[in-house]
Amino acid sequence: MRILPEPAPAPADAATRRRLDRLYRDTHPALIRFLTSRLANVEDAYEVANETFVRLMRDPGGRAERLTAAMVFTIAGNIAIDILRQRSRRGEAHLSDLPSGHDFPADAPSPEAACAARLELDQALAWLEDLPPKCRHAFVRHRVWSAEYGEIAAEMRLTESMIRKYVLRAQRHCAQAAAELAA
Repeated sequence: MRILPEPAPAPADAATRRRLDRLYRDTHPALIRFLTSRLANVEDAYEVANETFVRLMRDPGGRAERLTAAMVFTIAGNIAIDILRQRSRRGEAHLSDLPSGHDFPADAPSPEAACAARLELDQALAWLEDLPPKCRHAFVRHRVWSAEYGEIAAEMRLTESMIRKYVLRAQRHCAQAAAELAA
């Protein structure tokens, strides 16, 4: 089942392809589990996961450079919700047939709310881009991927103490940037 008929993706540059390939390998098993729980169908879950990465390959805005696993799950979740709504409109499924493990919003957010959320996400990504690469990597691995300090330290060949300092530095940086924005 093809979700939306769209033209073939434009070729991405080599760095973007490598980034997306790594992100695909890192997130694919968890993404399939997440989508299967939403769609109650493993084949649809694979299709939505693939569609997610096709859209990212085609992204003209260059967001793939700063893409996180959380964003991949958000995009895939939105595609899954669109499919469930299409099925509901076509009478293929009823809201009572939807998987009960997740609550689906009754309404899509307003365009203003969606725009505001996107601006907040872009701002948070910009704050992370201000951090040194090692600090950013440690923070994302710990906060987004829920990796333990010891695991990150072994991966980065640093001490656990240094990883804790990096994460704390990133948290302070983001809190300070948020406070400045609110002021």
